[in-house]
Amino acid sequence: MPCRLYHIFLSLAGILFRILGYYTGQPLLGAKVVAALLMFATVSGILMALFLNTAGGAWDNAKKYIETGALGGKGSEAHKAAITGDT
Repeated sequence: MPCRLYHIFLSLAGILFRILGYYTGQPLLGAKVVAALLMFATVSGILMALFLNTAGGAWDNAKKYIETGALGGKGSEAHKAAITGDT
């Protein structure tokens, strides 16, 4: 469903801005808008993947640190929270 929603949004934005571009004297406005949306989605997806990868490593390191005995060790509330965050 999200993929269909994305394609529908891109198509509608392209068509809408193509019509708007026709009336404002910019016939390629729709193509420019669709290209900009695709570039934005690609860059934001890459950044999100980088941030989530870093966050996952931080949760894993926190869980391992707690398992060494810090902050109550295994079975503590901190350990339960770290396991929840790591998964």
